[in-house]
Amino acid sequence: MYIVIVPLSLLSLIMLLVYSAMRRRVKSDYQNWQNNLELDRQIASSYAQLESQKNKKVGDVTKDDADELKKWHELKVAGAITDEEFEKQKNRILNKDVEPDES
Repeated sequence: MYIVIVPLSLLSLIMLLVYSAMRRRVKSDYQNWQNNLELDRQIASSYAQLESQKNKKVGDVTKDDADELKKWHELKVAGAITDEEFEKQKNRILNKDVEPDES
């Protein structure tokens, strides 16, 4: 009977060692997962900030203002508006406080 107890104790010791190793591995994987999750959140936050800044002002002109100014320039080049009308619109776009004449 003594012979049977020793192998069972040895088996218990092996199982305990395997369990401890698996537990350390799971804990390490969980910590890596948490670190990766935090990095993903930081990346998402940075990306959201970049997206929100897309239409921010470059100097005093936003991207939308630049697009509108380009549209007015193309009309001027095509001869659809005069140089004076273009200058009024340009001043309106660049100086937000100036409204165009409705004449």
